[in-house]
Amino acid sequence: MRVKLSAFVISGVITGIVGGIWFFFIAQVLPQYGFDPLFDLTVALMAFIGGFGTLWGPILGALALEPVQQVMTLRLSNSYASELIWGTLFLLVIMFLSRGVLPIAGEKIANWRSRRARGRTEEGPAPGPPSAAGVPARLGSDAPPS
Repeated sequence: MRVKLSAFVISGVITGIVGGIWFFFIAQVLPQYGFDPLFDLTVALMAFIGGFGTLWGPILGALALEPVQQVMTLRLSNSYASELIWGTLFLLVIMFLSRGVLPIAGEKIANWRSRRARGRTEEGPAPGPPSAAGVPARLGSDAPPS
């Protein structure tokens, strides 16, 4: 508990200092820049799409969503339309990809590999030329069957 609390406090302090320096640098704090719901939704969506508990999940989510957000900003003149699209996408991701793309894709790949390996073991050895041990013995005489 102490380690988690310490990590939370350290990350909060670093984030607060960087945010304070940023707003000092731009010399103005306006509500639309300080409290942008679309930005907050986008950051959460990036983490949800990629998957929690993975390092590459939020990075994958950011790489997937940032170009889409830029295209939507250029193409849609109504800012509410992009917010509706992001909100709908967020709900769909929560309903159908609750753990994220990377964990679900990892499970699918592991299942595919296990099915593939199981299929190889069930097939047996690869067919080759017949051996003498595989030829059935003739009953009775050595004469060829008629």
